[in-house]
Amino acid sequence: MPIELVLQEVENLNPSVMFPENKTFTEPGEYIHALVKLSRNRLTQTQDPDFGSEDSGCEAVFAHEELYKHVLTKMLVRTRRKGPFVLMHGDMALQGNNLLWDDELNLVAVLDWEFCYTVPTSCFIPPAWINGFSPDPIRAIGQMGIFYDCEMLSLKRSIAERTQQQWPESPLSREWQRRVGESSDPHVSVVLALLYPEVIDSVFWEFFMHKFYSPHYLPPTPTREIADEKLAAFRTREDIKKFVAKRVADEKDYAKRYEEYVRENGEPHGCRCVSCEEQRSKFENLQQLPMLLHPLEVPVECESTGPEPIKVERLDKTKRAPPEWIRRLELIRDKRKSQT
Repeated sequence: MPIELVLQEVENLNPSVMFPENKTFTEPGEYIHALVKLSRNRLTQTQDPDFGSEDSGCEAVFAHEELYKHVLTKMLVRTRRKGPFVLMHGDMALQGNNLLWDDELNLVAVLDWEFCYTVPTSCFIPPAWINGFSPDPIRAIGQMGIFYDCEMLSLKRSIAERTQQQWPESPLSREWQRRVGESSDPHVSVVLALLYPEVIDSVFWEFFMHKFYSPHYLPPTPTREIADEKLAAFRTREDIKKFVAKRVADEKDYAKRYEEYVRENGEPHGCRCVSCEEQRSKFENLQQLPMLLHPLEVPVECESTGPEPIKVERLDKTKRAPPEWIRRLELIRDKRKSQT
């Protein structure tokens, strides 16, 4: 079962309606439909939708609806009608926090397998972080999709080489070979949005709209203008106005009740012990780690995978990674040089 199902159970959102406890899916399309329903369930039922205002809430709902429309009309057409279903780690597609490495960056362990589950091969995707440990992997894929494609090709070659003796047909690398590439076909981003509904907003506004709006308009129109035009029409719908207004009111009510709880019981998870501070420091260091496969000097401008150029800021030299991470980065580069 997806980790999103567990999270919704904790919030008492009754996700078993979409994913019954003993349900066995036999068709990939049925499973993808269930993921869409699970995502809708969070949008409509969670006490804290994180809208902020009616304007931003309307944008979030619009992003969900447009993504669902694509999944249910285009993605399902390209999905196999029958299996296979494969085992997947439940919490590693978006972040690589469950991987343990030694000082020479050899992988020594993978944690948290208790949330592993089976998915159709169309939902078994390369991790979002293979081109670097970015704090926002969705944005990194959107801005530098071509680099992600290069890493995908490298990963597929590595899988094919490692499985050649046991499985010469290398089914995983062949399955991933069917994907043209994230820079031209955002399959990985769409699946990430299905598995992690909290990133739907980012997937749509950072990446998705650049792929599916502009090609359908002649002469070409800036994608943001197209999105704004569609969003303006979306806002006029009475059902959307009522839904967003209700969800914003729910969010304010939740925030008020949370403040009352904090006043009476104190801030939850506010531990300041040495162990927690050390873990927090390590996490902050990891977030500052430069992308492993690209130079530290990043061009100010890079060509966008969409019709509009996307500005990429230079890395701040005053905020480079700590010395131990720099040393590990150098080890990786030395290894790659020795292999070439």
